[in-house]
Amino acid sequence: MSNKKKDKSVSKQLKKAVKDAKKAGVKLVKVEVR
Repeated sequence: MSNKKKDKSVSKQLKKAVKDAKKAGVKLVKVEVR
């Protein structure tokens, strides 16, 4: 039970990290285009 809860929080953090990375990637691309 506790293991599943941990997995869920980890996947949440991963999704958030991916979102942040995508945002940062978009910013980098915009800067490179300029």
